[in-house]
Amino acid sequence: NLFLKVDCSTDLQFDTDANFLKIIIRNLVSNAIKFSPEKGVVYVSVFITIDGLMLSLKNNGKGMTKEQIAELNNWQSISSSSSGLGLKLTREFIEKLHGTLEILSESENTTEFLVNIR
Repeated sequence: NLFLKVDCSTDLQFDTDANFLKIIIRNLVSNAIKFSPEKGVVYVSVFITIDGLMLSLKNNGKGMTKEQIAELNNWQSISSSSSGLGLKLTREFIEKLHGTLEILSESENTTEFLVNIR
């Protein structure tokens, strides 16, 4: 009971490691679905910029606190309950592609993941 809205040109081309990119997209979409309310919306936008490929993934579910975002860089914080391991690995894969991950969140409303791959 979710809506997935995708904004991506059908003829978009970008030279990168396709397997890493698929894992990145799959994990971010999976997390957006996991944290979206029933009848929520997950927005995915992909476009080419001067700096490379930009992927924006946004949901209207529960957001992340600044503390949760900061913990994504801390490998010591992995636990058995909602560890954030997937996002930590996603960040690693993005960095392997010479990219960056920015997380914008309103703790009660939305989270947006901005991936820029050069």
